[in-house]
Amino acid sequence: MEEEIENISVSIAAMGHKIDGLVNAAKDNGEVVELQAKLAFELQKVRGQLSDRDVFRALNILATNYDLLRVFSAMPREMKVAYVRDLGTYGIR
Repeated sequence: MEEEIENISVSIAAMGHKIDGLVNAAKDNGEVVELQAKLAFELQKVRGQLSDRDVFRALNILATNYDLLRVFSAMPREMKVAYVRDLGTYGIR
């Protein structure tokens, strides 16, 4: 009986870690959804200095690559222009 209780305790502890992971994933997903929603607005801010090709290519890349989207969102405006040009020319390296 004692062994069964110990096994149940271990199982519950493991489930707690899994639940924590799911909660963190949901938070990250919410952040990504918010950043994706703001992406077009952020690109519009720098639009005048970029070609249509650069903007659309950056949009396609950033909307599907969450790590790059986070980096882009944290950049100052001048860096965003250079970054979008680089993505438009070279894509992801």
